[in-house]
Amino acid sequence: TALFALALIWALRSDSPISQIIAPWQPVSVFGAPVSFRVDHTAWIIGLGLVLVGVATALTWQAYPGQARPAPRAVALLLIASALAGVFASNLLTLALAWGLLDTVFTIALLARSGSQLGRRAAIAIVLNIASTLCIWIAALVIENQHASLYWHLLNAQAGPSGWLVAAAVFRLGLYPLHQWLPVELGQETDRAVLLFVIPSATGLALLARLAISQALPTQSIMPLLAILSALMGAFLAWRSPQPRAGLPFIALSFSGMMVISATTPTAVGTLTAAALNWTFVMSALFISRGFKRPAPWWSIGAIVAAASLIGVPGTIGFIVREQSISSLIDSGSWTSLLACLVAETLLVASVIRLIFSPGSDLLPINFLRKISWGLALLFTSVPSIAFAVLPATITNVPLLPEMLSKLGV
Repeated sequence: TALFALALIWALRSDSPISQIIAPWQPVSVFGAPVSFRVDHTAWIIGLGLVLVGVATALTWQAYPGQARPAPRAVALLLIASALAGVFASNLLTLALAWGLLDTVFTIALLARSGSQLGRRAAIAIVLNIASTLCIWIAALVIENQHASLYWHLLNAQAGPSGWLVAAAVFRLGLYPLHQWLPVELGQETDRAVLLFVIPSATGLALLARLAISQALPTQSIMPLLAILSALMGAFLAWRSPQPRAGLPFIALSFSGMMVISATTPTAVGTLTAAALNWTFVMSALFISRGFKRPAPWWSIGAIVAAASLIGVPGTIGFIVREQSISSLIDSGSWTSLLACLVAETLLVASVIRLIFSPGSDLLPINFLRKISWGLALLFTSVPSIAFAVLPATITNVPLLPEMLSKLGV
């Protein structure tokens, strides 16, 4: 099913933008837009990233079929499908409905895990994620009362609704101190945790990318402070974790904060699209990695590529994000954010290197076909980090790689 979805979304590339009304239903007295999808290039590339993560997760399950699941596979497919519906939403009404479905499926998947701690975190997750969806509804109502358009490609959000949309993204990302819902107990259970951690945060970053392209990000908000705190606290907690894999949820928190810092400076409008893809592929590769095995070190190549993209090595998506973000922080004189980025990145890189080269706890797949599935899973999370960066016009509204290298004097 995941491979079929990948083939379908790849077929949409040459035809974008595509618009399709899903249901003519609309509360006419409140909203003037129907439930519809619009697949432009930004939606397509982010949606492709989510589907690639879904395929990698499915292949990991094929390679390690004995691992328990957090929920039936049907729930995992629904989780990806609801996230795609939010990414492809052409207007805020459709986005609110898609996020409502995402909240429901995510809560079911989280509650499927037993244990009092996860039950408590599930309750917090319900509150925060519902608050995120409510922020979308409020923003839609405010825009409708202003007699403006709810469609993304026509959006002209003023300070009021854009503030609500940013609040929705912050709740969805779980920035510090809203990270309490993150199921940290699943940090050592790789194939159980990847979708639960990656999908909600990726949709939050996708919303920020949409706001950046629509030039609807507010100039003044609490988001820069939360991003800095998330980057620093997440990196510190990851470094302090006694077990490398136990620090994965905090690596995700810190890396989210660093990506959101890109939204607080006047970077190229496509930088946040690159940031959403970078976060998705890096965290997926780290979650499905199985540690370092000396007899077969090549199985760590996916995690090593993820670390390279996190650092910002030229030729990776991370280089696009890092070059644009650092340049904008320097040009705008945001020295506090720049210092926070450098400190957080130092601790974050140290934590990731410790994770990559920690002894592998699981044996390699026992037969040839399962090894192929495992190898393909690693490729689906590592190759796009390079391909999307070096192929021309894959990520739009950002400078091309040769232009950025020449700017650095390379």
